[in-house]
Amino acid sequence: MEPVDRELTELYLEQARPRSHSPLPTPSPITAALQTIDSLRLAEVQNYLGDSCSLPVVSKPVTLIDAKTAILSTMMLCDRVAVILSRPQPSKGLQSDLYWIPANRETVVQTVNTLRRQLEKRSDLTNRYLTEAQTLYNWLIRPFQSRLQQSSIETLVFYSGRHLTQSADGGVA
Repeated sequence: MEPVDRELTELYLEQARPRSHSPLPTPSPITAALQTIDSLRLAEVQNYLGDSCSLPVVSKPVTLIDAKTAILSTMMLCDRVAVILSRPQPSKGLQSDLYWIPANRETVVQTVNTLRRQLEKRSDLTNRYLTEAQTLYNWLIRPFQSRLQQSSIETLVFYSGRHLTQSADGGVA
């Protein structure tokens, strides 16, 4: 993500912080942040695949197609990481909730890469990966656990940028 886009996304997410009894602007700052990130990720894919790549835009979010599906989006900002849960709400459309991971960007990337390396070791019979796996669970899923249960979510889709899907050597995992 480019610095200007990262700053714009961070501004949107700052606007989403609860203020004393003041309603959020319409459209929601979380929605605006998701749209910014979606367009940037689409541009990254098109850039990677070349100029001849033409990807159709899906007009309906997957969470509105399947009522039992939610999406966890991660956004790596300069000094912190945001996680957004998007889930269907009956008669309300899409509901998005924001959570800030209590760790900086480097710590999150390091934890992901450590977990990946540990999972790749087929000879590890001590289950050393469980510490990092639990940490990631606590960062990504636990903050939304009650909302996921309330909404009867059966499928969780992870939508993350290249920083959480990149291997330690810089390649895409």
